[in-house]
Amino acid sequence: MFIELNTPLQEVPGMPLIGDSAPSIKAKTTKGDINFPEDYKG
Repeated sequence: MFIELNTPLQEVPGMPLIGDSAPSIKAKTTKGDINFPEDYKG
């Protein structure tokens, strides 16, 4: 097994932290469409 040391490492997304923004998600459900977080802003 060979590892090429000149190859840049890809950043792996970690656990989201409190205060981080959530990704936008659109989904169709049996109770209608969901647009998160737009539909759930306070």
